[in-house]
Amino acid sequence: MPTEAFNLRATTPTFDDHHVNAERPLIMEPGQNRDTSNITKTHHTMKPANVKSLQPLRYRKRSLWLLGCYLPFLIVPWVLTCIMAIRPLSLPSYYNQRGDYGSNLYLVMLFWLGFVRVLNSIASLITVPVVSALLAQGAVVFSQRRKKKQALSLRQTFALADRGWNDIPTLWSAATGGDGKSSKYLWLAAGLLLLSAIQAPVQQALVSTETITIMTCQDQPVYETSAYCDPGRLPTILAFDPEPYHLSLTPQNMVVREVMKKLATVNEMDIQQHLWHEPSTNVDNVDLDQKASSNTFFWFYDLLNQTPTYFVSALANDTTTGILREHAIRLNSTVDCEPILAEAFPSSCGGQNPFVTSIDSQGSLSIDICLPGDFTATAWNLTRDRQDIQEQLYIKVHIPYNSSVDWGEQLGNFTVQCTANSTRGYFELGNVRNNFTASGIIEKWPDNDTLWNEYNDYLGIDGGFAIPSAIDTYQDESMIEWVSGMDPFGTGDQLTPGPLMTSALAMFGNESFFYVARNSSKSSFPGPISQICQAGNIPFTRLTIFSPLEYNNIYGPCSDINSRYTEEFMTDNSTMESMLYQWFGIFNLTGTKDSEGYPYDAGNYAKKALEVGMFFANEAWLVQTAAATYLTGARNIYTSPGTPMFRPAKTLAGTIIVSVLIFLQIIGLSILAWYVYTVPTWTNVLDSMAVSQLAKSVDDDKIPPLGYSNDEELAKLKDVDGLVGIADEDDLQPQDEIPTPERDSSERHKQVLHPETSQAEENSAQGIISSMSTAVALAPLKLARGGPGLITRQHAPPKKRKWKKKLHSKEALLENGDMNHDVMQ
Repeated sequence: MPTEAFNLRATTPTFDDHHVNAERPLIMEPGQNRDTSNITKTHHTMKPANVKSLQPLRYRKRSLWLLGCYLPFLIVPWVLTCIMAIRPLSLPSYYNQRGDYGSNLYLVMLFWLGFVRVLNSIASLITVPVVSALLAQGAVVFSQRRKKKQALSLRQTFALADRGWNDIPTLWSAATGGDGKSSKYLWLAAGLLLLSAIQAPVQQALVSTETITIMTCQDQPVYETSAYCDPGRLPTILAFDPEPYHLSLTPQNMVVREVMKKLATVNEMDIQQHLWHEPSTNVDNVDLDQKASSNTFFWFYDLLNQTPTYFVSALANDTTTGILREHAIRLNSTVDCEPILAEAFPSSCGGQNPFVTSIDSQGSLSIDICLPGDFTATAWNLTRDRQDIQEQLYIKVHIPYNSSVDWGEQLGNFTVQCTANSTRGYFELGNVRNNFTASGIIEKWPDNDTLWNEYNDYLGIDGGFAIPSAIDTYQDESMIEWVSGMDPFGTGDQLTPGPLMTSALAMFGNESFFYVARNSSKSSFPGPISQICQAGNIPFTRLTIFSPLEYNNIYGPCSDINSRYTEEFMTDNSTMESMLYQWFGIFNLTGTKDSEGYPYDAGNYAKKALEVGMFFANEAWLVQTAAATYLTGARNIYTSPGTPMFRPAKTLAGTIIVSVLIFLQIIGLSILAWYVYTVPTWTNVLDSMAVSQLAKSVDDDKIPPLGYSNDEELAKLKDVDGLVGIADEDDLQPQDEIPTPERDSSERHKQVLHPETSQAEENSAQGIISSMSTAVALAPLKLARGGPGLITRQHAPPKKRKWKKKLHSKEALLENGDMNHDVMQ
């Protein structure tokens, strides 16, 4: 079929005839004098041709406007979301432990979250229309002949005109093949539209809103913030934590009595209020129903069956401080015991004031105890950094073979050495920042800047609520009143030593059952066994899960002692010696057997017994000191719930996925916008008018009649060229090479002008001729469906000329009083 040419939205330029003086000869005879008086001095104006009306091919700016308006709705909400997931827009972080944020931050965040939701909603509504509109402009470029080997059927062009990229039936029929709708641009457009359409749902699925808790001025324990705040909610004092200096002054007898009482009454199933789990405690092999007893010795020593991973604090276990970040002092102790030779028992117990005690019952039983060190002084210094101490305990038990002491299941003499390691330091209480999980021990106390910016630790009233330093330098004890009770042994001025020494004092020191037994020879009625039984302070008698004690030998003599036994029996030391020997069987690491003759795990028993004793020694020391100093020097431990705050919640994977989708969408739209501007186009979109112009040039037998657009009829369009090109090969020349009369007229103009013509007149006339030749050069291109000519950038209209220079030349010519017109026909 021959190619049919058609003019698309173009008009031919015209010139008003009255602008040319026909009576004036255009060419002057040689030698003829110029008579300027006969020149018609009419002001001639040449209207510049309208480029849009002359050229059907031009660049369309709609895609730039659409892309420029759409991209902010695509990018800005995601950028704001990423920022607000980390911090508020106007603040460096959500967390500020100084309480510098006002309580109105909640309302500010609600505003920005709402603003982002509005932008996302607008973007969701306009994404498909905007992207489809840009693709429609790109379809025009794709349907123009830009390469010689380019091919596109009219059926494919009509599929693009129908915007088949957003029509599922069209895509389905194109995918199944056979109808000729499929084209590379159709599938690329469908892919870009799908990418743009799924971005918003994917973002909504991967990004949610979470509630966090932040600290504002209402949560500041010590009101020192500069933020405007109505202190309608004040932090609550939760507990009191003793200071290192006050712990160094705690009287010994006050702590020892508390430990002695706990050792005599402790049971493995008792809930220990001040027992804390180390973060490293392994509970994987413990059933869920057994975790209810996780604050008991039974849970640690029987269920877990592992080295104790607990510590002691003056605060109740699992205490949390809400939004505040605070530290508390802690202690933990472990013991290891091993049998040694009797000759290895120290002949002289070392230290400034070692604890030494013994029993020698005239050849029946001898017990020697040695703890090197100083039982009258504290073992710790005033630092808040981690510090470790080590203590030693030696026990030697000797019983002659012919002794009247009942051996029970034991095998005679033994000597044991126990080494205790204790650690004191600080830990961070559970709070919002650490997911309400207490930290492990802190190796070094934070510096003042860190404490000021990141924590809420303050000294007590006497310390002026200052920031605690690494060394407790507070030295005023005048306001402390130690209430230690009766002091029968004059030990009120002795300080609390290390935990092993303290527990040994509770078991073997003054006021203990061992002290009564030790002084039995000096006793009168009632006898020593009566005193021991009636006092009821024999350690570990209720701690049954790991005790190898022969309870018949301990409970038996004490059962209904006043009515069952005579005065002679109660003053008989042999019964008391048998009781002592059976009790010290806890420390017999080699010779203890059970009722069936199998050895006990005695080393483990000694370890557990001493660790329980040290736990109570640490607990009593901390709790008693905090109770005595809470009105003066003890630090207040505060709690505050904080202020709830909404923020976007997203994972790293979600951030990457959404960012990649948005990036790909931006790249795709940018490439599409560049593609639209690669060549000028003859129409904005392939709308109904454009399609009718294309169809007009097709033979009637190719276009199905009304009502008969079946597959067979439409298949005819697959063989019809659907590309728009330039009809004539002559028009394929670059526009700056299009033949114009400018070069010829320039020479002819020089001949027309009189030799006496001034330079100004010559320049003015040259400008007029140039204007008219340009108008001729802008004659409309002939476009045709199936045209062989390529449409390139060179067919774009030139930039608008600046007429000021030309008008200035014309005025100069008029001032000289002469102007010639050379009009091209």
